[in-house]
Amino acid sequence: MKTNTYLFSSAFITCFFFGLSKPYNSPDTAKAAPQEKVIFAVINNGKMIEPIVRVVDGKLVPAYSNEENAMTLPAFTAMYYKPKSSYALITGGKSTGNILIKKNDPSWECTPMMAEVMTTSPKVRLKGFEMALATNITPAKTASGLRRAATPAEKAMIDKLVSAEFKKNNCPVKSLKAVKLTILDADNDKKNEIVGTYTVTPGSNERGLLFFIASKNETGVYELQVSEFNRLKKDEVMSGNISDVDDGIYQEMLLDILDTDNSGVAKIFTTQLSFEGVGYNVYQRNGSKWERAADLSYYHCGY
Repeated sequence: MKTNTYLFSSAFITCFFFGLSKPYNSPDTAKAAPQEKVIFAVINNGKMIEPIVRVVDGKLVPAYSNEENAMTLPAFTAMYYKPKSSYALITGGKSTGNILIKKNDPSWECTPMMAEVMTTSPKVRLKGFEMALATNITPAKTASGLRRAATPAEKAMIDKLVSAEFKKNNCPVKSLKAVKLTILDADNDKKNEIVGTYTVTPGSNERGLLFFIASKNETGVYELQVSEFNRLKKDEVMSGNISDVDDGIYQEMLLDILDTDNSGVAKIFTTQLSFEGVGYNVYQRNGSKWERAADLSYYHCGY
């Protein structure tokens, strides 16, 4: 178990990657190299995108950074945010629509890394905590495309696992709430993964948070293979208002899945909003287990 709260106190972007010792050598000007593969978060009801990572030689690298030899934000926006550029909308690991760049303005005080977009899809409606990915990667033909809500039976089963996990962390299970619960199939093997975000209210000025990835073990029984627990009190919330947590602050949530290297197994991408920025996590399957492969954080604006 790991407790994570994203707090941003510096006025620059920071990126952290497991297994990545230094930034990928990328030109500092957009015209110096062809466009590389990139993955965006589709947020704000499908009206905005923010870069998560670029994919270079099959490896995930920071989308942009101020570090030496890395692609800077101005170079990134010049390359990827040209008006009318388009990217595939990804849900369930498949392309289910189109993202069209409308505007990016470097003078935006808190969000110069974002772009205003138009999302078009005959199947998908993005609203609130229902988010997605966008990319110029062609999704693997084997992608399942599965992304649905849990059935009552599935939810009842997950509720029991989640309740046990809260109790394991000595957190009373009061007002258990499934904030977001999604059924996926990362490798199209008909053995679904379940990705969820739950909260409890152990006290009037407290929240217990749990993000998890559940998958079937060797006996065919679901278990929590990734479990990120956090317990927050009112005075630990930057605004001093515990109800901000209920609006999504500090809660890790699913974006979607994508096979970034044509391995046949999609990675799981998540986001975690704070008052001064955002965190992005990437999970991959290692053998039969899911584990975190990368985490990043991007500064937005001082609270």
